[in-house]
Amino acid sequence: MDISATVKKYFYVIDLPENDKAIMVNIGMSLLYLSFVCAAFFAERIPVVAQIMNFDALHLAERIGLISIALMTVFLIYILYMRIVNPSSTLPNNIQIFLIGQPLMLYAVLNGITQIVTGLLLGMLPLIGIILFNRKHVFYAAGLLWIEVILLAMAVSLGYLPNAPLYVDQVKAEHVPIFFTLTQILLSAPVAAMVYVMGHSLMQGLVLKEKKILELSRTDALTGLWNRRYLNE
Repeated sequence: MDISATVKKYFYVIDLPENDKAIMVNIGMSLLYLSFVCAAFFAERIPVVAQIMNFDALHLAERIGLISIALMTVFLIYILYMRIVNPSSTLPNNIQIFLIGQPLMLYAVLNGITQIVTGLLLGMLPLIGIILFNRKHVFYAAGLLWIEVILLAMAVSLGYLPNAPLYVDQVKAEHVPIFFTLTQILLSAPVAAMVYVMGHSLMQGLVLKEKKILELSRTDALTGLWNRRYLNE
């Protein structure tokens, strides 16, 4: 078994069947939520980080992560079922694109609607969607997410919602501790990594397709030998 070929097959997600794309995104999102749960778990137990955390909101973040993982697991079972009965169905993809943004939006509210993670979230959804899913549904899902961000930001600005309830009030004062900044970087890292991996996968997939097309244009379909176009070049 060629392990390298298998890895490339599932890394270049642009060439995967529809249901396999939904499976890859489902697993990726589950790992992302797991990283958030682990971050919340360790934040409570590392003294220098715990001193800037609101534990009620931190426990809520853990529950959101666990519920999201459970939701993704149930949906994964549905995708696997659809993979058997209707492999070409795009319904799992269309549902998955909406499942990407909504749980993450809850994290954005807890972490602070104007923080780094929110910006990465707004960039991640269209990027993943354009690569894998129907563009019309991506437009709807991304549009809904943008509207939610704007309304939530307005609610925070007008005082209807607390700003970044995950942290104690002293952190949100004029002086920002270095550990708050480091926390933002650590929370952003998994999201940024997913954006990078998906973008890299897209570009590598397109390069591979271009090479295949170029090779087909230079060879004879029957014999596989170089054709006149190749000799001319």
